Amino acid sequence: MKPITTTTTITTFLTILLLLLTSCQTSKKPQTDLITIDIIPALNNFKEFRLSELVDSIEYVKLETKPECLISSASRVIGKKYILLLNGQPPQVLLFDRSGKFLRLIGKIGKGPGEYTFPLRIDISPDEDRIIVFDFVQKLFLEYSMDGSFISSYKAPFGMEEGPYYLDQHYIVFMQSPLSDSLHYPRVIAMNLETGEQKALYFFNYKRNPNQGSGVYLKNDFYRTDEGIVFKDALCDTIYRLLPDFSVKPIYSLNSFTNKAIYYSMTEQVIDAVSRVALACFTPQFLFLLGNDKERFHLVYNSATKETFRLPEIKECRGDNDYSYGIVNDLDGTGPFWFWNGNIRNSITSNQFQIVDLKELIKTDCFTKADLKTNQYRDQLKKLVEESSENDNPIIRIMHLRKLQTIKNK
Repeated sequence: MKPITTTTTITTFLTILLLLLTSCQTSKKPQTDLITIDIIPALNNFKEFRLSELVDSIEYVKLETKPECLISSASRVIGKKYILLLNGQPPQVLLFDRSGKFLRLIGKIGKGPGEYTFPLRIDISPDEDRIIVFDFVQKLFLEYSMDGSFISSYKAPFGMEEGPYYLDQHYIVFMQSPLSDSLHYPRVIAMNLETGEQKALYFFNYKRNPNQGSGVYLKNDFYRTDEGIVFKDALCDTIYRLLPDFSVKPIYSLNSFTNKAIYYSMTEQVIDAVSRVALACFTPQFLFLLGNDKERFHLVYNSATKETFRLPEIKECRGDNDYSYGIVNDLDGTGPFWFWNGNIRNSITSNQFQIVDLKELIKTDCFTKADLKTNQYRDQLKKLVEESSENDNPIIRIMHLRKLQTIKNK
């Protein structure tokens, strides 16, 4: 037998030590990129936030006015080729091209095949060749082609609350609320639009509230972004991302409050799990949060600088509904902006202006004397309004978001 030399022993020892160190380093490697946002310290960090920090450019689309497509108030999906609107009164789904030309009605009111009773939400498929409509009354998902032809329908669950959105060309995803207790209640579900097969993607452990058999019903946050679906359960402080491969990944943890009862039937056990911070919008660089502790607050998290700050109250020129919080508008003079619908598609967000309101606005000092970076967009909007009638359809303001700004190490 060959004798074991001192050199061999040392070499063996160093090899084992190196393996152990490598093993320790591997085990300590973080398994997630979860970021914690401290809410309470941020409440005292007031900072003004301007629209030009978020938006790179603006375009205005004047919707064509015809008797068959008169718009009151409407939610919308802005694609690369189409603008899809869900009108409030009368309830109907309308399709325009990207220039604002009216193309056709999608479906109609009724209870026959391909007809809806109360359309509540809409979405366009990623390749923009199909449309999904959720009928709240009939609890149906109805799918149409862009020429208006009815394709198919599937029954939606009774607890359906948020969505549906297309996850890809074949699946829609939606979020539901618990209507009874369950140790593994499926919150987020995907449905195959060809077979109707459902796949549970995210579960929530929920126990029955002894003071009310049906449990606690709180609104969840469920939005589309260019990076996937982003959602937050109303009963927890974690924000998740749902990817096209059906994986669910926690991305933000909100370190917030010890909660008090905000709903009459809550027990102490339930209260401990209730979040007081809602997800308002998720963009490539910014996370917008809406909260309500002793008073309402609006927070912005900058993923480039890792800073979280609170928006101060706006004293003058508040815009629609005299709302006193929001992003200072230094681009077109129409007043502060805030995300009431956090969906982002193709790095854009949008809102709607009625012509009659704009005709009054452009006469005010808040519009004519606004402190803007440039007069370009204000002049465009003013000209468009002056060329329009008060009875015309609304103008859609489409805001193109800035790309993520990386911070270089010094």
